[in-house]
Amino acid sequence: MNIERKMLIKLYYFLLLIISILLIQSCSSIDNNVSEVSDPFEKQNRKVFKFNQGFDKYVLSPASNIYKKTLHRNIRKGVSNYTEWVSTPGTIINSGLQFEGENLALSTIKFLLNSMTLGFYDLDDGETKFKKIDFGSTLAKYNFSEGPYLVVPFLGPRTTRHFSGNIINYTTANDGLKDETSYLKKYEIPVNAIDKRTKFSNIIDDINSSPDPYAKLRSYYIQNRRKNLLVGEDYENKLIEKEEEEFEKLLE
Repeated sequence: MNIERKMLIKLYYFLLLIISILLIQSCSSIDNNVSEVSDPFEKQNRKVFKFNQGFDKYVLSPASNIYKKTLHRNIRKGVSNYTEWVSTPGTIINSGLQFEGENLALSTIKFLLNSMTLGFYDLDDGETKFKKIDFGSTLAKYNFSEGPYLVVPFLGPRTTRHFSGNIINYTTANDGLKDETSYLKKYEIPVNAIDKRTKFSNIIDDINSSPDPYAKLRSYYIQNRRKNLLVGEDYENKLIEKEEEEFEKLLE
């Protein structure tokens, strides 16, 4: 029964992926370098955005406040380390697909080193630096259009290309993890959401207090997503303001 359920879930995500790719290809004439944002579903997006705001106000924000007040900072740091660790296999795979040899080596070393603590403790204390790369950026590398702008329930802003990458990342993220971590997988998504809501509360509150939060979030997201697609030397030479860097982490 459990196997059948997993198969159905994977089929569901596969269908979502096909729909997303079709949307991307339907907008393939859009140049990723132009400043305009393709938002043909703005009316529907605003409704989903309003739903997400309500979820944040009544569920996520209160949960993050309890999380911050009840857990010591070092414990919260361990949770953040774990969520970073479980996402690293995606970076390893996509670094290989993009022929980013240095990033592939660094992310692999970091993942293997911290596997001794299941990711909860960073054994090299952040000394090994690598760029997080998702499948959405791999699609960009191979010239897939970014597609229309979407607001996804619970996830928030995405381009169609980014959302397609999320689907693939989610279905493959834990395949390389040890069996000992299987009992933690069910808690990964909600804990990650609460942890990020706690860390980036100031940015989220700033967006919500603007005259048009929807437009501000869309602008922030598109600018940071496009900058984040730069890799290698281009990425190292690109100066990204601290607030924008933090906002991109929030949307991973």
